[in-house]
Amino acid sequence: MASWGCTYRPPFSERASYATVQQATALALPQKGPIRIEWSPASFPDRVDEIGPVGQEGSATSAVIPTGVMLSSRTHELLDAAVGVSTPSDAVLTITVREATSEYRYAKGLITERHIDAARCTLEAEFRCGDLRWEERLVAQATATDSGLEGTKLLETVWDDIALGVAKSVVANLPERQVATTSTAVVPAVPPPATKKPASEAGSEMVVLTTTEELEALKRILIRKRLITEEEWAEIVAEVVSGRSTRGKVMPPG
Repeated sequence: MASWGCTYRPPFSERASYATVQQATALALPQKGPIRIEWSPASFPDRVDEIGPVGQEGSATSAVIPTGVMLSSRTHELLDAAVGVSTPSDAVLTITVREATSEYRYAKGLITERHIDAARCTLEAEFRCGDLRWEERLVAQATATDSGLEGTKLLETVWDDIALGVAKSVVANLPERQVATTSTAVVPAVPPPATKKPASEAGSEMVVLTTTEELEALKRILIRKRLITEEEWAEIVAEVVSGRSTRGKVMPPG
């Protein structure tokens, strides 16, 4: 796995574990997002370190540890699960990295048999979103003895923990976004109160009636609402039938 005088490039996964994503999803507060993530320095998501094992400086073996790549990709994934991440969002979360380190230790044994049996990650950063600012220092560590994991899984685990810590911090500190909405209340039209009309005005609107049933229905409505009396109705009908009135017209059934 490793040998004297060489640089080891471990195969790391840029995705957080399923269990970690589930924890971020459980934090979900979409009303606080979506957000757009910006890193400072802008090169942090591409940062790759070449470091030797902790406590074994005498070893000529070092490993390529993509701290910036792994932390930024996991942070994006977990924040997307928690509050949503969208490139066009006007809510910009700027993460200014003050310190970001990854450390590992080889298990004791022959140099050709060594593998990572402990890992640690530290992230100190300032978070800014609009006028809101806060700082966090997050530290995560894992050992093969405690976690049951070994090798690259130990580093991936501490990166997961740091990114989850970032997601928790953002969810705790970001206020809910105030989204302007326009609601239109539908108010049913209320007809004006009925008033009794003088006999001279009753039925002054042009009404076209095609059947005797419609004529009788109109009569009942007008009388029930006290807009006309039986006598006034009879007078109007007589005028319409004789052709002496323009109050209405009775059309023969078609």
